Amino acid sequence: MTEQGVVSLTGTCKLFDAAADRYARVFGKHWVIIGSVKPNVGHGEGASGLTSLIKMVLALENNTIPPNMLFNTPNLKILFGEAKLSVPLQPSLWPASARQRVSENSFGISGVNAYVILDFAASFNVRVSTIPRAANSRPELLVFSANYAESLKRATENYKEYIETNNVALGDLVYILGARRNYLSYRSFTKSSSLNKAEFSQPLYTAFQIGIVNLLRSWNVSPHCVVGHSSGEIAAAYTANAITAKEGILIAYY
Repeated sequence: MTEQGVVSLTGTCKLFDAAADRYARVFGKHWVIIGSVKPNVGHGEGASGLTSLIKMVLALENNTIPPNMLFNTPNLKILFGEAKLSVPLQPSLWPASARQRVSENSFGISGVNAYVILDFAASFNVRVSTIPRAANSRPELLVFSANYAESLKRATENYKEYIETNNVALGDLVYILGARRNYLSYRSFTKSSSLNKAEFSQPLYTAFQIGIVNLLRSWNVSPHCVVGHSSGEIAAAYTANAITAKEGILIAYY
């Protein structure tokens, strides 16, 4: 079961007291695993039910019970033991003896409630298949940002691993990262496999260097002399006003 509940201490206790009584009567001696998506994403307001739904769909698809973040000391006012409610602290495989079924219960701050029961299709002998995606034929640039350098490094590595081990619609991911994410203090980028070709990578690196030069110029920062190596020679020539940005990109390409 996953909950997206109210924010007050009193409301939270009442919510779990009601859940404890309900599940204790229904499931008897069997333990019920509970969790919340709020520690992951905060209060979803109008999308609170949807975020829980996404979490549970991923749990079913990956046959994994996700842990609950930031859960250290159980509230003594919530009768976990009496109702046989368990909060997972580590990811674990779905018990072989248990049906792959979850209930999602959301109480929005506006008073809107949502409740849904999800069953994994394979539990009903329905074959679960994936639709193959067309190979990505154009170069893609993935951009990342984070509040801390270590977080940025970890996020980049996680995305790289996810792309390599899953059938990802790369174009959709590029759009989400570039247009639907906040730009935080620490930023980086990486290229898709198609960008390993020199005709793409060299102009890209040159454009990046030209962008840095333009940014410094906007801050009235100008060098007294410049020196470059390899593709850096193109950026150095641009910095010295020996070539235009367009000429620099053409030189890098050819």
